[in-house]
Amino acid sequence: MAKTGYITLDPAEVDQYFSNLQPDDRLVAGKIRVKKTIFSRKRKAGVTQKSLLPQVAALWNGYTQEQKDAWSAAGAECNLNGWRLFVRDQCYRIKNDIVGEATPVILHQDLVGNLHIESPADEIKIAQYHPAFYWISHKVYGKKGMYEPVKVTEAFSLPLTIGLNYKADLTDLSAEHDIGKWGEWGDAAELNYFFYRKITMSEDGYLQAISFNLSKENAGDFRYSVGIFADNAGAVGAKIANTEIKVITGEYYDWVTETIHADLENGATYWLCVQTDNTAWDVFLPYDGRIANLSKQGPQTNFPDWRDNPAGLTNTGDDYLIYATYTEKPSFAKFYAEIWSSYQGRDILTNSEINLDYSANWKNAELVVSDILGLPIAYNLFIHLKNLQGDLFVDNIKAEHDAQNWARDPFCRDINQAFTRAFYQIPKHWAAEIMEEGAGFESIYPDD
Repeated sequence: MAKTGYITLDPAEVDQYFSNLQPDDRLVAGKIRVKKTIFSRKRKAGVTQKSLLPQVAALWNGYTQEQKDAWSAAGAECNLNGWRLFVRDQCYRIKNDIVGEATPVILHQDLVGNLHIESPADEIKIAQYHPAFYWISHKVYGKKGMYEPVKVTEAFSLPLTIGLNYKADLTDLSAEHDIGKWGEWGDAAELNYFFYRKITMSEDGYLQAISFNLSKENAGDFRYSVGIFADNAGAVGAKIANTEIKVITGEYYDWVTETIHADLENGATYWLCVQTDNTAWDVFLPYDGRIANLSKQGPQTNFPDWRDNPAGLTNTGDDYLIYATYTEKPSFAKFYAEIWSSYQGRDILTNSEINLDYSANWKNAELVVSDILGLPIAYNLFIHLKNLQGDLFVDNIKAEHDAQNWARDPFCRDINQAFTRAFYQIPKHWAAEIMEEGAGFESIYPDD
């Protein structure tokens, strides 16, 4: 049923009233609306007094053609001509009391996304979800206050090109530390050809390597492996990790360092271990100011099998030169797509990552994903910084497939816009998955 109403007009107002009305296209939305009015000179003068356009236009008119071409080149990156980008940029500077005029930059435009981390935070992760389809709330034309659900379908197929322009000023918190090295003597012990050193962590960490000092005076083979064990009431407990068997041939007088990884907890005690079969004679392992001749430690009956829990091992007071190198936590900065595919009835998630530099001026990073296992269904985008503090600036975000860039808010006009009245199923732009106190993200005007 049509919605109708009426008003009573004074006869003197009839002509003026109807002169301001015009019908809309009856095939689209049959209605009467207010006619678009051409401003009089007087009204134009009032508008220009409140507008920044005359001031901005004066600046633009003073530019050389070379300067205008530079703005046009930058504007092409965000689908604007040079004049429109200059207006947007300069108006922002004027309204925010920023002195001077900007220099156009190809790699970023007026606003950029900023991920900021300061103490006590050391991690932030934001996501933009791209399901195969979702529903948004759409205004019904011609109906005041009426909305209807509209299905948005993102038909996804490979290749997928992800990329962004970014600038980084990040500090790595994962500095390396040594524990048990040199004069930091703790308890140690030996069992046949197992040589141990006990350490206690004073902070959380991530084991990077185990080192031991070796003196080998012959040309034979020295087979060894290193590992880390948990503590069991002051004795060696269950094995946590170990390396494969390595061989040193010939004379050797130096430190041996092997890469090995494990999580280390604050306050926990661990045992560092070197295990050897000592097939060569005259091999020595320094300890506590003395030297152990490994050729005299007795026969090895179970090498290369590791003892997951060598029961009965007790402290001897001997302190062998074995120590661990660890970082507080692993650190990384990355932009990546998590791609969901289906293969033989299984759901598979594949991460395609771009690792970002911790310190960099504006640069571009891009990755093309052409092939994954299974049939691609959907994907999500993530920016994840871990064990870092500082700032990451991003712009011109790309998620291209099927000849279209599907990234929402690719030019970072308002990255911290999650759920809205329209986007009620998924966040409109980006949403925080990990954001500790001291971390945040927003769109800002960059200082360069």
